[in-house]
Amino acid sequence: MAIIYNSVLGKIRGKVGGFVIRHTRNGVILATLPAKYTKSNHPDAIRTRNLFTSLSKFSSEVNDNPFLKKIWSKCEVPGTIPYRKILKANRKYLNGEFLTINNLVVPKTTSSPLKKIEFKNNTVNLTLNDDVFDINAEDFHLFVLTVLTGPKNKKSLILQTESFSKTVNRGEFVHLFPLDRPLTLELSKYNEMITYTCFLFSKDLERNWLSSEGIILMNK
Repeated sequence: MAIIYNSVLGKIRGKVGGFVIRHTRNGVILATLPAKYTKSNHPDAIRTRNLFTSLSKFSSEVNDNPFLKKIWSKCEVPGTIPYRKILKANRKYLNGEFLTINNLVVPKTTSSPLKKIEFKNNTVNLTLNDDVFDINAEDFHLFVLTVLTGPKNKKSLILQTESFSKTVNRGEFVHLFPLDRPLTLELSKYNEMITYTCFLFSKDLERNWLSSEGIILMNK
């Protein structure tokens, strides 16, 4: 058992992973989940589960990419490991339990790598900016994360994700990312689809990147 004094999730209650969180006069108690446990339907408990799922699934998608993980490991932001850094950096950008366009796959840069992006025929179509291929840069890479968020009913998951990661040759500006069929079948169940993009390259022996806020490609 442990007492929680501060949490990246804010006010929390209910079951999270293999633990149950309770509020007492002495503070917030984190205890091992009993063998038999009835999941609470208290609004705070539901909010905690949804919030944790949004943050953890998004952070895991980012952390699973070795290029992005290395960037976060070197960033001077709160957190001891890349996953925790991603989690902490993104908590403040949630809108309640839901991801927003402000969530980060990498720390935001002043320049965007995108010239154009749209969703057509169940495919994310994007065109890179004319100046992304710096003459002194090499080892180009593109990461795209698509998130379905804002479920229309309680039976749907709080969010669903699909990510793409690919090596890019100099001069390749247009890129198509067809969504897997299981995800396209879920589109009508969500209010928004947000796509996050990161363009990575090496320059002067350092890993660099261009990224912007997420883009809403579907809003119902």
